Amino acid sequence: MSPRQLAWLEEQLGEWAADGLLDEQAVAAVRARYQVHRRVTLTGTVLTLGSLFVGVGLLWAVVANIEAMSHLVRLVLVLSLWLGLLATAELLAHRRARAGDLASPAVGALRLLAAAALGAVVFQGALAAEVATGTPGLLGLWALGALGYAYAVAALGPTVLGVVLGAGWLLWEVGERADDVLAVTTAIAAAALVTVAAGILHRYAGRRRAAWASLGLPWREVGAVLALAALFGAALPLAEDPPRPLPVLLWVALAAGVVLGALAAASGTGVDRYEVGLGAAALALTLVLALWRGRADIGTVEDLTPPDLARAVTAVVVYLLLASGYAVLGALRGSDRLTAVAAAALVLFTTTQAFAVFAPILPGGVLFVAVGGVLLVTGLLADRGRRRLRAARGSRDRRG
Repeated sequence: MSPRQLAWLEEQLGEWAADGLLDEQAVAAVRARYQVHRRVTLTGTVLTLGSLFVGVGLLWAVVANIEAMSHLVRLVLVLSLWLGLLATAELLAHRRARAGDLASPAVGALRLLAAAALGAVVFQGALAAEVATGTPGLLGLWALGALGYAYAVAALGPTVLGVVLGAGWLLWEVGERADDVLAVTTAIAAAALVTVAAGILHRYAGRRRAAWASLGLPWREVGAVLALAALFGAALPLAEDPPRPLPVLLWVALAAGVVLGALAAASGTGVDRYEVGLGAAALALTLVLALWRGRADIGTVEDLTPPDLARAVTAVVVYLLLASGYAVLGALRGSDRLTAVAAAALVLFTTTQAFAVFAPILPGGVLFVAVGGVLLVTGLLADRGRRRLRAARGSRDRRG
């Protein structure tokens, strides 16, 4: 079943149980028969990519600041386009809902396009009001608007866009106040923990509106990408001056991550606690590697001091563990997308570290052979672990 269909089923099961038609055991038995299944179709992919390209094009047109029209005229045009997209998306959604097509890719693409076009409205409005557009506040406003629209219509595409924009706003704000490796990577890791915990806590929002429960998925998966990206950045062999004090906003984000993570872990399932634990581990490891800086300009064998080599090996090991943890989470959640992201992150990280740190030691051909060997072994181990997890889940389901 799709996430939206499963949310509808859970809402109906709750109503039937409240009416006395089903007891708790029957509800659990019916619920256990269905799993979330997400189909990635060519049509949906093409429509999503088209929406993103059109949205970027609209923003580009605003930034290009076409001199042939005044700011006010451009604002009216962009606003009219956004309202037209909004109306078209919801009219089509109403028609598809009446026809029983709750997961129409065309509706999803139009809603994503409407959320993207909102950014053009925000930035063009700032130009018309003669407000500086190169500030993170406008990005935050766009994020709030996209999320507001997403929850008003319970749409996944605008939710993903809003979460990504919100993380970008935090990173931009922190980067302007403390532009160093520690602050930037910690901001990404804090955003990861906040988004993961918020995604898990969506089950409580779903009690009031069942469709909102499915919106926790993009929060969790974006959080996984942010966690892997944060540790990736912190592990790079970049040396710099001693880090500056962390800005107040980053401390607030860290506190929010700790509080939300604790709530999600205390109220969630075992898999939820495991997911929160991965986010917390990513934050802790990011802090350690960001504070443990190596030497700059590693380009020869002589530049590789024992501390540099120890840091590089440690970074590879901890990243391997974190990426493997997210691959396992993908298997537990039944998300091939999350498993693929973890595998891709591991391949990219291993290749980057090999060329950045170990290239001075090995000749070009030997380096490629070594990197290829590491990737082959990693891929074989990951595939073996995936198959064992799938077999274990299958046997557990049969016993249940």
